[in-house]
Amino acid sequence: MSELRNLHPDPHARKKCACWEGVATENGDNWRYELAEGASNGTAFAWQGMTNTELAGRVLYARVISDNPNVLDRLTVENGTLLVRRDGWVAARVADGNNSSHTLPLVYGPFVLMERGVYTPEDWERLYDMVQNGTLKYPELQRPWFAGDTFPTTGGGLSFLGFYPHHLELVVVA
Repeated sequence: MSELRNLHPDPHARKKCACWEGVATENGDNWRYELAEGASNGTAFAWQGMTNTELAGRVLYARVISDNPNVLDRLTVENGTLLVRRDGWVAARVADGNNSSHTLPLVYGPFVLMERGVYTPEDWERLYDMVQNGTLKYPELQRPWFAGDTFPTTGGGLSFLGFYPHHLELVVVA
């Protein structure tokens, strides 16, 4: 069976991320990030939990919610090449060997980080293609993201997302 992997250990973004010139406050199960008082620039380390070396050469994905449309319209990944920005989510490719910080900007307004992913470029292409094509095998895949560490891509079957909210499990129907 072929599988795609979300390499981030906290895909639901439940753990608080560090900020530079920013503040994080609890917001239900997730965290709200905004500029610190008096700051004119700041960022949230959205892929915290992985080192910059581990992020090099990968595709980084994040989905945020915000009441400020400017946040959603200008969402980007620091030191990454923008691949897609749509409906409150962003994906960017980090160049091989780029060990710089990869963050989300706070200058456009506050946001809640809802989900994140880290993919190999090959897994990203396959996953994004599945979303673009609206594959019938996985109608629950609305965005290029899943919470489990693996996502089976062959075999057909029935998803049990409601029973396993942190993993995407599939039962193969023969």
